[in-house]
Amino acid sequence: NNLIITTKGESISILRDTTIALGFNSTSIFEAIARGIPVIVPNFGECKNEKYKPYFIDFSNTDIITTNSIKSLRNEINKLLFEKPKINKDLTSNQKMLLEEWVGNSDGGSNKRLLNEFKNELD
Repeated sequence: NNLIITTKGESISILRDTTIALGFNSTSIFEAIARGIPVIVPNFGECKNEKYKPYFIDFSNTDIITTNSIKSLRNEINKLLFEKPKINKDLTSNQKMLLEEWVGNSDGGSNKRLLNEFKNELD
């Protein structure tokens, strides 16, 4: 009753209203990290196929929750829902490192920089 699965839509509006993100090779993973919500990445099925392995991001040894089976995925979702996940405004150094490595922006100030660039161009 307390779980809604959304697979389509604009990620910004979806992430604004969610407390847990489940993603697989998606930019929404990094958007969820930046928002400060728990992220779960399944590590089973296709990602175990050797021909696809070069295309998957390895999140082991990070703050990202990686699940290796459907049972593990269910357990992690249930655990997070039971704990009533919250938004963490302060990112861990590991989360900042992931954002810096994959997105190039980990300080949360991209909106301000973009607005300043617009102002400079329009002045």
